[in-house]
Amino acid sequence: MALDADEFWVAVRLAVEAAMAQRGAVAAHHLHDALPTALKVDGKWIGQPLTTSWPRYHLLREAAAGKGIVEAAGGRFAQAGLPALAPDPAPEANLAVSPALSGRQI
Repeated sequence: MALDADEFWVAVRLAVEAAMAQRGAVAAHHLHDALPTALKVDGKWIGQPLTTSWPRYHLLREAAAGKGIVEAAGGRFAQAGLPALAPDPAPEANLAVSPALSGRQI
């Protein structure tokens, strides 16, 4: 069973890193939500369920140990060396101007 557990935690780590690489800094509960359902089921099967509090606890330990994870502002976590916060998309300009405001005669 130890080999199964080791493989499981490697898969969890890869899924967490993939979510961080895609999203930038992520809150722990969002990381839990991003984990594949199959991993959550596997965790229960091997006796190590992934609860919503697991990511925060584990990531705090990883950050404290200097294992490539950093805690960013607002309780978010990111991979060391990646941007701490993913930029928000720029709002789209509303290019539709009503004829009354454009000065055109209707």
